[in-house]
Amino acid sequence: MASRENGGVKRKRVSLSVNQKLELIKKLEAGATVAHVCEEYGVKKQTVSDIRKAKDKLTAFSLKFGVPSTSKTSSVGGRKHMRVAQDKDLEEAVYTWIMQERSCGVNIRGVQIQNAASKLARHIGVEKFVASEKTPWHN
Repeated sequence: MASRENGGVKRKRVSLSVNQKLELIKKLEAGATVAHVCEEYGVKKQTVSDIRKAKDKLTAFSLKFGVPSTSKTSSVGGRKHMRVAQDKDLEEAVYTWIMQERSCGVNIRGVQIQNAASKLARHIGVEKFVASEKTPWHN
């Protein structure tokens, strides 16, 4: 059995949000050491290396959803994974519908988004579509 760090105590798994990862990258670019960042965020050197390599993907994801890396309250920036919809046309149609409803002052609930997504999927011709409870723009 392999020995563990911290005298045999298993280290708690740390999962950083998209914003935290972007913040970490900015600190490294500003001159912070990898060791300092590892200690601050509670992650290993390999994790920092992986985050640094994913900089372009993280930045593109953040820009696509219009989330500044400094936003602490955003549901998109607070996400830990960069999963997106499989059908881009349907994603755009649902997003447009949501923005139209919100611009009219309508409060939208998850069930309404699911119903609209299902109707739009049928209209667009997306087969075997199942609306989930979580979407990139809805927390």
